Amino acid sequence: MRALRQGELDALCGIYALINAMEIAGVTGPRSNLHRSLFAKLTRGLPYDRLQSAMHHGLDAEDLMSTGTRAFRWLRRSHGTKLSLSQPMRANENEDLSTFIDTVRAWTEQPDLAVIVNLHLPGLSHWTVVRRIRSQVMEVRDSSGLKTLELDRFSLTKGRFRFSANETLLVRSSVATDRTRRSR
Repeated sequence: MRALRQGELDALCGIYALINAMEIAGVTGPRSNLHRSLFAKLTRGLPYDRLQSAMHHGLDAEDLMSTGTRAFRWLRRSHGTKLSLSQPMRANENEDLSTFIDTVRAWTEQPDLAVIVNLHLPGLSHWTVVRRIRSQVMEVRDSSGLKTLELDRFSLTKGRFRFSANETLLVRSSVATDRTRRSR
């Protein structure tokens, strides 16, 4: 039997997605105490009952918006790193898959922006960060080891493979500091 990997027994992929989105948004550098401190701020920013539930059932966009916004304020005050978080598709329930993919593709071409998507796979719901979309493949920066998603398998409304478009989150780096770099 192989050893368990981090994340196999918890459902904190949304927290990891917020942290992993930083580099895509232009905040680069080696793993550091900043990442550990941000993880602590993100988890402590959740009410106790939500954190306990998240350990087993995950977080929704509202939870991530709430804790992420507070943690990003701390990041700005403590480290001068300016990130903002938004949920641009909250009211867009009539979106079709092609429009969703085109919108996400356009966002990924902006060097100061990271896109976090919520996807449903057989047996689980998962948050991941989009690196880019090439043809019909979404490349991701993922805490569980996913590398690519074949987009022709996905839908927005039904099936075993789908995106929750209305839960899509954007992380934007507002101003470059000494710790940020504009290239990917």
